[in-house]
Amino acid sequence: MTSWIDINGLKVFARIGVLESERVVGNRFQLDIRLYYNASAAVASDSIDDAVNYAAVAAVAVDALTARPMQLIEYAAGQVRDAIRADFPAVSGGRLTLTKLHPPIPAPTPTVSFTIEW
Repeated sequence: MTSWIDINGLKVFARIGVLESERVVGNRFQLDIRLYYNASAAVASDSIDDAVNYAAVAAVAVDALTARPMQLIEYAAGQVRDAIRADFPAVSGGRLTLTKLHPPIPAPTPTVSFTIEW
């Protein structure tokens, strides 16, 4: 069985950016996460103990993004991935996209995103 869980549109306020002002003032980000795991037991049992708890995943992701100021969204996405891998051993792989809402770019650009898969 191929199975995954998606967490879409998780909004986070974090201090991520190359400009010092971004690390001081902060910005809004959106995180979209897809996690692959064998959900056979959860499908059969109806027990959260057999599933990947998406509320816990969201909390881990927010903590990883807000733990300290960072410069690059690439690095920040890697921190989220590493935290998920450490806390959820049932996850066999995934994909996450970190989107900076309202990036400080001279040309009108509503968002900038970075995606990582593992």
